[in-house]
Amino acid sequence: MKPITLDTHCAPGASAVAGGLWGPGVRLFSRMRFVGKAAVISAFFLLVVGQSMVLFIGSAQRAIASSQLERAGIAAVAELQAALSDALQLRARAATGARAGAEALKGIEARLLATQAAFEGHGVDAAPTLHFVRQSMEPLHKPAADAEEAFAQVDGLVQQILRATATLADAASISADVDALSQKLGRAALSEGPLAAAAIGRVADLGAAAQKAGQASAGTRRIVSGEAYQLYKQVEQLFGRYEDIAKADAALQEPLAFQKAFDDVNGFMRLARRALPAEGAAPADGAPLAQAGAGATAALMQLNGRALQALDARVAARIAREQRSLAQQIGFVALCLALTGYLFHCFFLVTRHGMRELTRHVQAMARGDLQTEPHPTGRDEMAEMLRAIATMQQSLRLLIGQVRDCSSDIVAFSGEVSQGTADLSRQTEESAGRMQESAASMEAIAGRCRDTAREVSDCAGSGRSATQLAQAGQQRIEALVARIEQLQASSLRVGDIVNLIDSIAFQTNILALNAAVEAARAGEQGRGFAVVASEVRSLAQRSAAAAREIKALVTDSCEQSRQGALAVHEAGKSITSLAGEVVAIGRKLETVSGANQEQAGNVAQVAAAIAELDQQTQRNAALVAQSRAAAASMRAKADQLASATGQFVL
Repeated sequence: MKPITLDTHCAPGASAVAGGLWGPGVRLFSRMRFVGKAAVISAFFLLVVGQSMVLFIGSAQRAIASSQLERAGIAAVAELQAALSDALQLRARAATGARAGAEALKGIEARLLATQAAFEGHGVDAAPTLHFVRQSMEPLHKPAADAEEAFAQVDGLVQQILRATATLADAASISADVDALSQKLGRAALSEGPLAAAAIGRVADLGAAAQKAGQASAGTRRIVSGEAYQLYKQVEQLFGRYEDIAKADAALQEPLAFQKAFDDVNGFMRLARRALPAEGAAPADGAPLAQAGAGATAALMQLNGRALQALDARVAARIAREQRSLAQQIGFVALCLALTGYLFHCFFLVTRHGMRELTRHVQAMARGDLQTEPHPTGRDEMAEMLRAIATMQQSLRLLIGQVRDCSSDIVAFSGEVSQGTADLSRQTEESAGRMQESAASMEAIAGRCRDTAREVSDCAGSGRSATQLAQAGQQRIEALVARIEQLQASSLRVGDIVNLIDSIAFQTNILALNAAVEAARAGEQGRGFAVVASEVRSLAQRSAAAAREIKALVTDSCEQSRQGALAVHEAGKSITSLAGEVVAIGRKLETVSGANQEQAGNVAQVAAAIAELDQQTQRNAALVAQSRAAAASMRAKADQLASATGQFVL
């Protein structure tokens, strides 16, 4: 007997699910061992985590670089605002007719170089923007024709510095800061504050010069009036901006100290209302207005500087937060990866140990050794599987023991089954012979039933013909009765006519008698009339006698017609009764014919059933023969089963 082996190619699990979207992965993992599967999953997991970390770190570094660029822009703009302060001072001196000193221009150039240097290493080239500022400085190296031209030249430098400030602030994304409060600080320090300071300086410079001269040109009046009108709106908007900033972050109110700056600006605004002298006014001292303008301008520029410092501090704090958050995220991810690696390695060790233990017990079971029993210690799926294997081993030991006990019983029972099937085969063959005889007898009975049914059907046809003849005779009798009744009615009519004739004859006789009496009275003259009356009377009497004879004959004829009608009525009743009996007999014959046909059909069905039973008996005999062979085969298989179960070690 061959030893029992484990068939490892019959499990349909992988092929059953290796279809559709999951097919390639299932086929790949079905060809790999557990170590390879763990390596593939780990590689893809690390790839995804690494890519995510690269994207996250790149995004964080870009945010930090953007904030660092913003800080560089703040430093550059601070240098430009220092240059703006120098330019405002130059413009104030130019309004009095003084030339721009070379040292002052060198100071502004140094500020421009510092501005350009602040962007180094941040990918922003400030040289093209600062080139326009340097171009506006070139006319200042030459003496101006008059004070108005000198003022216009320096004012052009101021405007170019303001434009450069806005351009470089946009390049550094200061105005597009992600923090709303930082945006407000940047807008106040880089745009609204410098514009207000430049406008205050322009009004103060032109107004002081006009007061000193005692007159102002139309252009000066237009510029000062327009600037003063715009200045009110600019100052109000700037003051509202700083109030919003202080409300949003109360900690900024003290470092900014914007209220002192606006007190100086409001003091200048009160003087600016009388900045221009009236027509024909005498020259006056413009120093108070110039000093107030210089103080307000300096206060605003200092406020701008403090706002830039606050903005730089906020951006620096944001950079520190972003760097700290990046470091924390990297550390957290590294810790999670380390913990994940540790847990995955532990999972790998537990799973590999469980799979090896499972393989060892399954291989022992495949060899027929059921004495081994796993002892899992955990509560995971592999431990549940090992416990299921232990339960299966117990069930197999119980099953194999029962199969061993049953196999010996099957060997004994198979011999008895073989003997019983032999007896059953013999009895089945005898039953088949008797069933064939019964089938032949039922076939003969069915033939006789068919003959009887055919004869009864013929009788039923004859009964239907007799019924039709009886119904025809009945119709003729009824027609004869109708004719006799018509004849009797005619006889009665003739009797009536005879009675009328008799009555007429009687009246004629009376009239003739009366005529004879009248003729006798007439005597000889009425004799001829008497003869005629006598003849008429004689005719009337003969007519009456003839009428009475006819009446007697008609009466006798009517009586005979009545008797004949009665006889015909009686004959019609007899014919009707006969026809009814014939119809009843025909119906009974049809009923009998139908019953015979049904009986013949039932007999035929019985014969067919017996024939089918005979066929079933023949097939049963064949099946009994097969059962006998199967019993012998079962005994051989039982012997093999007993031998196979003997290989297991319980």
